[in-house]
Formats: sequence, C-alpha cells, structure tokens
Amino acid sequence: RTSVLFAPAGSNPPHLTENTSTHLSRHASSSVMATAFTSQYSENLFGCFDDFGICVYGYFCTPCLVGQSVEEAGQGKCSDTAYQIICCMFVPYCGPFLAAQKAGEAINKAARAYGITEDIACCPTAIFCGTCAACRLQREIVKRRNAGIQPAPPTAMMMVPAPQMMVPQQVVVAKA
Repeated sequence: RTSVLFAPAGSNPPHLTENTSTHLSRHASSSVMATAFTSQYSENLFGCFDDFGICVYGYFCTPCLVGQSVEEAGQGKCSDTAYQIICCMFVPYCGPFLAAQKAGEAINKAARAYGITEDIACCPTAIFCGTCAACRLQREIVKRRNAGIQPAPPTAMMMVPAPQMMVPQQVVVAKA
C-alpha cells in the first residue's frame, strides 16, 4: 500500500508522517499547484547524471555523500557515518561487504526520515550500486526539501535496563 502525500508549492508543511498525511492532503486540495510524493523514491536509481554535481561527489566519496544525507535528514552526524563506513572497508576479507551493508542501513535510515519506506533490500544493490543509491537519496532529499518537506525527527529509542544477576545470600543459622 502506497500512501500519496502532498506538499503545496511554497509552503512549509509539518514533518512527513502518517499522522500528517490527511492534513497535507486537505491543505493541498486547496492549492492550485501541488507536488505529489509517495513512500517510494521519485528518482531513478540510475539517474545519476540528472544532477552532475551530486554524481561526481558520490563517485569520488560515497561515504561522505551518505554521511551528508544522514545529517541532512537529522539522523546522525556526517563525520560519524562516513567514518563508520570507511572503517568497515578495512576489515580483512569481508570489509567491502560490511561497508556496503553499513551504507545501505544509513541510506535506509535517512530515507525513512523523509517518509520513503522503499529500502535497499538486496545485497547486490548495496554492493554494486551503492554509489547510485547514495546519489539517488541525495537527489530525493533535494527535491523534497525544495517542495518544503522537512525530515521527521529521529525516533527515540527505549532503553532496556541491563539484566540483573541474582546473588545468593548466605543464610546464617544460629545454634541453639
């Protein structure tokens, strides 16, 4: 099921969530010009040359582009994300696969902040088309920001308390 969300041109709608889709739809119906966004990407995976600047940036430094997208989506720091992806590359034997997996997770997290639920679900896409996926996300962020859509705030994580270990108590028996 794909929900269509509307952002009126020139407006600054609230965060893009399921709760606000009705508000956005009602508000957009009164507007003459509205841009429709779904929970899927509106950009093509291989449309890298649609924005040559993003394409060059993504080609020469994919971890930096992924980090920038994560930071623009409010889901983390650019330097932290890029550093984690770069560090994964140096793990012996499986480094590139770990880096692709880490980049895919970061891309999915940033995309969800803009209401995109379409994930990079397959390993070959993350490994062989990771740069294209990072460029597509950045183009999508630019397009949605230009339409006035802001990212949703990061979700709060509930912390589970650490398990407690039961320590047996010594029982002292008084002699009578």
